[in-house]
Amino acid sequence: MADCGHGSNDVRVVDVATGAVTQTLPLPGCYGGVAIAPDGRHAYVGGNPRGSSPTEGPTQGDQGDVIHIFTIDPSTAQGTEQAPLDPRPKRAAAAAA
Repeated sequence: MADCGHGSNDVRVVDVATGAVTQTLPLPGCYGGVAIAPDGRHAYVGGNPRGSSPTEGPTQGDQGDVIHIFTIDPSTAQGTEQAPLDPRPKRAAAAAA
Protein backbone atom coordinates (compact mmCIF):
# COMPACT_ATOMS: atom_id res chain seq x y z
CA MET A 1 0.00 0.00 0.00
CA ALA A 2 1.13 3.59 -0.54
CA ASP A 3 0.94 5.95 2.42
CA CYS A 4 0.80 9.44 0.91
CA GLY A 5 -0.28 12.87 2.05
CA HIS A 6 0.40 14.50 5.40
CA GLY A 7 3.53 13.25 7.14
CA SER A 8 5.98 10.82 5.64
CA ASN A 9 5.37 9.20 2.26
CA ASP A 10 6.19 5.55 1.78
CA VAL A 11 5.21 2.16 0.44
CA ARG A 12 4.29 -0.37 3.11
CA VAL A 13 4.39 -4.09 2.51
CA VAL A 14 1.56 -5.71 4.46
CA ASP A 15 1.10 -9.36 5.39
CA VAL A 16 -2.51 -9.85 4.27
CA ALA A 17 -3.00 -12.78 6.65
CA THR A 18 -2.13 -10.79 9.78
CA GLY A 19 -2.40 -7.14 8.69
CA ALA A 20 1.13 -6.52 9.99
CA VAL A 21 3.44 -4.12 8.15
CA THR A 22 6.52 -6.16 7.23
CA GLN A 23 8.51 -3.48 5.37
CA THR A 24 8.45 0.29 4.90
CA LEU A 25 10.07 1.78 1.79
CA PRO A 26 10.46 5.59 1.96
CA LEU A 27 9.40 7.88 -0.89
CA PRO A 28 10.01 11.61 -1.37
CA GLY A 29 6.33 12.06 -2.30
CA CYS A 30 3.64 9.93 -3.92
CA TYR A 31 0.19 10.05 -5.50
CA GLY A 32 -1.26 7.08 -3.65
CA GLY A 33 -1.68 4.52 -6.39
CA VAL A 34 0.24 1.25 -6.65
CA ALA A 35 0.28 -1.06 -9.67
CA ILE A 36 1.61 -4.60 -9.42
CA ALA A 37 2.92 -6.36 -12.54
CA PRO A 38 0.93 -9.47 -13.56
CA ASP A 39 3.87 -11.72 -12.60
CA GLY A 40 3.93 -10.17 -9.09
CA ARG A 41 7.62 -9.30 -9.31
CA HIS A 42 7.41 -5.51 -9.73
CA ALA A 43 5.42 -2.70 -8.15
CA TYR A 44 5.05 0.80 -9.59
CA VAL A 45 4.19 3.98 -7.64
CA GLY A 46 3.68 7.48 -9.10
CA GLY A 47 6.05 9.98 -7.50
CA ASN A 48 5.56 13.56 -6.40
CA PRO A 49 8.45 15.93 -5.58
CA ARG A 50 9.94 15.78 -2.09
CA GLY A 51 7.75 17.65 0.36
CA SER A 52 8.60 19.30 3.66
CA SER A 53 7.99 16.17 5.76
CA PRO A 54 11.05 14.11 6.72
CA THR A 55 11.47 10.67 5.17
CA GLU A 56 12.27 7.45 7.01
CA GLY A 57 15.42 6.92 4.92
CA PRO A 58 17.12 7.88 1.66
CA THR A 59 14.88 8.40 -1.38
CA GLN A 60 15.22 8.49 -5.15
CA GLY A 61 13.37 10.63 -7.69
CA ASP A 62 13.16 13.60 -5.31
CA GLN A 63 12.30 15.97 -8.21
CA GLY A 64 8.99 14.14 -8.73
CA ASP A 65 7.20 13.35 -11.99
CA VAL A 66 8.68 9.84 -11.88
CA ILE A 67 7.47 6.29 -11.52
CA HIS A 68 9.09 4.51 -8.58
CA ILE A 69 9.87 0.90 -9.43
CA PHE A 70 10.25 -1.82 -6.80
CA THR A 71 11.42 -5.37 -7.45
CA ILE A 72 9.57 -7.87 -5.26
CA ASP A 73 11.41 -10.96 -4.03
CA PRO A 74 8.79 -13.74 -4.27
CA SER A 75 10.44 -15.83 -1.54
CA THR A 76 10.35 -13.04 1.08
CA ALA A 77 7.72 -10.63 -0.32
CA GLN A 78 10.19 -7.80 0.35
CA GLY A 79 10.72 -4.92 -2.06
CA THR A 80 13.89 -3.28 -3.33
CA GLU A 81 13.69 0.09 -5.06
CA GLN A 82 15.20 0.34 -8.52
CA ALA A 83 16.11 3.55 -10.36
CA PRO A 84 12.90 5.53 -10.92
CA LEU A 85 11.54 5.95 -14.43
CA ASP A 86 11.01 9.46 -15.79
CA PRO A 87 8.07 8.98 -18.20
CA ARG A 88 8.33 12.47 -19.73
CA PRO A 89 9.74 12.81 -23.25
CA LYS A 90 13.53 13.29 -23.15
CA ARG A 91 13.29 16.96 -24.18
CA ALA A 92 10.86 17.84 -21.34
CA ALA A 93 12.93 15.89 -18.80
CA ALA A 94 16.14 17.71 -19.81
CA ALA A 95 14.44 21.12 -19.61
CA ALA A 96 13.15 20.38 -16.08
CA ALA A 97 16.60 19.35 -14.77
